[in-house]
Amino acid sequence: VPRAVASGGGVWVTAGEGLLRSPDGWTWQQVDDRSFQDVAWDGRRFVAVGFGGVFASPDGAAWSELGGPRWGGCVAARGGSLLTAGGWPEFHGRTYPGEVATSADGLLWSEASASPRVVLDATWAEGLWVAVGWHGLLGTSSDGFAWRWHGQQARERAFYDAAGSSGTTVAVGGQTGPYTYLQDLLWSAAGVGW
Repeated sequence: VPRAVASGGGVWVTAGEGLLRSPDGWTWQQVDDRSFQDVAWDGRRFVAVGFGGVFASPDGAAWSELGGPRWGGCVAARGGSLLTAGGWPEFHGRTYPGEVATSADGLLWSEASASPRVVLDATWAEGLWVAVGWHGLLGTSSDGFAWRWHGQQARERAFYDAAGSSGTTVAVGGQTGPYTYLQDLLWSAAGVGW
């Protein structure tokens, strides 16, 4: 099942239970059978992350391991700079902190301070890294190392995705559990007040 999609260099790549590649978005070919959580295009290559590490491909067909964190749940790019984040969700009633790491080249990684909750998505938006996740997690950082974690909402809430454009950043999510029936949409003009 595909979990993420990215386009770049004239091709499309999906990440999930394997990596699929398409030259046109219509015909697809499986190019890797490992499990991945997310994929992004950094302007010169695709980068895919999962619990097996960080992998890269210039064309979406041939993949090589970059090393880096093995807990990656998401990856975001700002030019050639990368940010990966993730962690382990609740297990046996215990909530674990999230993890964030950055790299200027995809080879050498530096871990930032842990996030208070598991990060589900991150993006570069309006001059800031924005991370969202479990329990209403919202965080912003100008450099990917020093984070400001904004007020967390009710335990049953999660933000699953974030994006920014034209001076506005939007985070979306809802109630977690068997049914996602309460929906949240938050926006910020500067990534600070939500």
